[in-house]
Amino acid sequence: MTGAEQAAGLRMLAQLAAAGLPVARMVVIMPSLCSPAWRAPAKAVMHRVSCGERLSRSLAAEVQGLSAHLVAIVAVGEEQATLPTALDRAACHAEEAEQRRREVQKALTYPAVLVVGGIASVALIATVVLPRFESVLRSLGRDLPLSAQIVLALAHAAPGFLFVSLLVGVGISRFILRAGDPMGVRTHLDRAILHVPLIGRMVRLQSAMRVCATLAALIAGGIGIPRAVSLAAMGTTNRTLLSAMARARNAIMQGERVSAAMEQAGVLGSDFALLLRVGEETNDLAQAFNQIARLARVQHDLMVQRAQALIEPVVLLGIALFVAGIAVMLMQTIYSVRPSP
Repeated sequence: MTGAEQAAGLRMLAQLAAAGLPVARMVVIMPSLCSPAWRAPAKAVMHRVSCGERLSRSLAAEVQGLSAHLVAIVAVGEEQATLPTALDRAACHAEEAEQRRREVQKALTYPAVLVVGGIASVALIATVVLPRFESVLRSLGRDLPLSAQIVLALAHAAPGFLFVSLLVGVGISRFILRAGDPMGVRTHLDRAILHVPLIGRMVRLQSAMRVCATLAALIAGGIGIPRAVSLAAMGTTNRTLLSAMARARNAIMQGERVSAAMEQAGVLGSDFALLLRVGEETNDLAQAFNQIARLARVQHDLMVQRAQALIEPVVLLGIALFVAGIAVMLMQTIYSVRPSP
């Protein structure tokens, strides 16, 4: 189920709840009103709720791809008797996440086409053009220059190397998914991603957007800060940042200020921590977290644009250098095998 479909279903539930309908009645009406993507999950949710299960748990179990932090917002709404508001907030979060996904996808479509086109061009030259050229050179009975030997050796080795790399990558992925990452590969990978220039910053900003927006909603709903931090941590998939959220929560429970705890744990940068400190002084943390989420969104947009502007020339330059190297090798070979005057 896409993010837009999730948002539409949550929005419908919010409207039904705002109309004063009890949860049991809401889930009975919803299958007849919702989109085709929601019909099967809505019937399953109706069955679970009729058996006494809470709406939030039913949604988590039956709605495929529903983020855990959205479920947490709905669960808090059930506890605080503010379900219509909680469902509306969850729908807003789902809509924003889908909008962000589409914007990033749109921004990176052209660079992705360049990358695929470049890889296809390189593969065509390495697997079709160079082997035919090699047979022509061999028929002349001359020794090939060193540059030609190197390029041809790489062309022969490339398919096997790519095939073995693909098998190894698939094997490692399946092992991690089945065994639960016992060797900590996923943890090390998440930590390494955060140190990659540009990409690491984008991951941190995306996490800050989700976490701070969720914290703002939970705190505005009356949830205590330690529990709100635990629930908001469900909005990040990076294990390093997840551990940082746990450290921040522990520090807060020990009496540390929220801004200092989140900055020292590495959840927020110093600029965001400064905004949060202002929120502490004005006793309005929910508004401060909202401001941080908006600022992180703006910075994330700029980083995406910068990545797009960087990827295009790098890919074009890489293809140009490869083709230029092939051309130099061909010219050197031609001059080396031509008859002497």
